[in-house]
Amino acid sequence: MFFVYIDWVQMVMLRHEWFRSPEYVQSFYARTLTMLHVPKNFQSDEGLRAIFNSTKDLAVSDNGRAYREESGEAARVDRVS
Repeated sequence: MFFVYIDWVQMVMLRHEWFRSPEYVQSFYARTLTMLHVPKNFQSDEGLRAIFNSTKDLAVSDNGRAYREESGEAARVDRVS
């Protein structure tokens, strides 16, 4: 069981290094966004444009949470995966 744990830890470290590598960051699929469960009223060019325009000032932290800076403090918006 110890060896399984060691391999798991090494795999997590390897994945972390890969997702932070310049090769991955500059790849096309690293910049691709999948949107699931889009409400019917946003399933048009204008609706998607409204979604993206409303999120221009969002930032994503290292733990995958999106936040918006509001008066000097970060307000949590939603989880980004």
